[in-house]
Amino acid sequence: MKVKGEFLSMGRFDLGDGSQVRFWEDSWIRPRPLKSLFPTLYNIVRRKNATIRSVLATTPLNVAFRRSLMGANLRAWHEVVAMVVDVQLTNQRDRFVWGLHHNGLYSVNSMYRTLLGTQAIPYRTLI
Repeated sequence: MKVKGEFLSMGRFDLGDGSQVRFWEDSWIRPRPLKSLFPTLYNIVRRKNATIRSVLATTPLNVAFRRSLMGANLRAWHEVVAMVVDVQLTNQRDRFVWGLHHNGLYSVNSMYRTLLGTQAIPYRTLI
């Protein structure tokens, strides 16, 4: 579980039904998660790990904050709403797309090279 965040930062989600993708914490609508694009909102949101399906289930969006939004926070929230207003969920499952390989599929080699930098450790030094 320690490498989960590192792993998820190396790809993005293709949205399907939104049941497996976290609204704030996963990269799905931009290359970076909403929590890093809007950190002040993330700090005051009540359910940080809410799925996209649960957030988009109602109008207005199913998001609650610990205090009223005013000024810069209200403007930031309007930006978030504008980003997601046209998102359409499907009946397909959400899919994680690996960002370190040309076909979007995970490989141990691509993660290994990324974690260690571009140079691999020669096998003979591991013995």
